[in-house]
Amino acid sequence: MTKSKPIVRPSKEEYKLLHDYIVLPYVLAVLERDKKHLQGVSFKFPHLYEYWLNQKMETVTKDLANTRRAMRRIGMYVYQEDQTDKGLELKYKYHKYHYNMGWLYSILRANVEKKMKEYLV
Repeated sequence: MTKSKPIVRPSKEEYKLLHDYIVLPYVLAVLERDKKHLQGVSFKFPHLYEYWLNQKMETVTKDLANTRRAMRRIGMYVYQEDQTDKGLELKYKYHKYHYNMGWLYSILRANVEKKMKEYLV
C-alpha cells in the first residue's frame, strides 16, 4: 500500500499574501475615487492633500506589486476572480492544487477599511 502525499495548504503568511492580493486593488480604487472627489472641494492647500493621496497610492501600488511577486515566488496564483451578487469568489492554485475562496461584500468592505487604516496612519 502506498502512502498518498498530504495536501499542501498555504501557511498564515501565504494566506496574508492572498488577502493582500484581494484587498489592495480595492484600497487603491477607493483612494483614486477620493482623489477625484477632492478636486471638487475647496481646501486651503488642496495640492498638499493631493500630494499626500498620491504618496499613499504609490505605496499601495508598490505593496501590490511586491505581493504579486511573492505569490509567484511561492507558486500561488489567482486564475479566476468573479463578482457575484453576494460577494467575491476566486479560484487560485497553490503547489499544483486548486482552491476556491469566497468573501461576502460586507467582509470585503471591512477588510478594505482595516487595510486603509494601516496606510492612513
